[in-house]
Amino acid sequence: MDYKILNKLDNKSFADLERIMDSVTLKDYPLRKGMNFPSVMSYYLWSRWYDWNEEQRKNFKNCFPKEFADESLVGWVINFPGKEGCLDTQDYWVEGRMAGYIIAYALSDNEIVINNVTVPVKRGQGIHFGLSEYHEVRKSSKNQKWACLM
Repeated sequence: MDYKILNKLDNKSFADLERIMDSVTLKDYPLRKGMNFPSVMSYYLWSRWYDWNEEQRKNFKNCFPKEFADESLVGWVINFPGKEGCLDTQDYWVEGRMAGYIIAYALSDNEIVINNVTVPVKRGQGIHFGLSEYHEVRKSSKNQKWACLM
């Protein structure tokens, strides 16, 4: 599996995810080493549901298709700030047989690179991919915001 583009969220779910992202405190991720470290330093702001209240977690899960939400270990929102935000190519799990899967819904028009293929993910659309795939988010002139489950 490389990736699969998921249908757009309904308007209510999308608005709820935006509200949740606006209501939580996004923190710098201290250091995420990728395949090109130290020449490429990942930079993003994020918040995981472990830091949220029960209502935020419940509302977050309800925004995703049930089959994904029920099996998830963790959920988070992430913002790659314009001009500097990026995720270096992640390769840690590439040959791992037990690698997890990511479900990510775009809260803005975004791009993600999966196995060296740039995949546009429009606002409201989702993408499903395995951590066993090379993946990265390149710098962009605009913020790239996502709501994710693993």
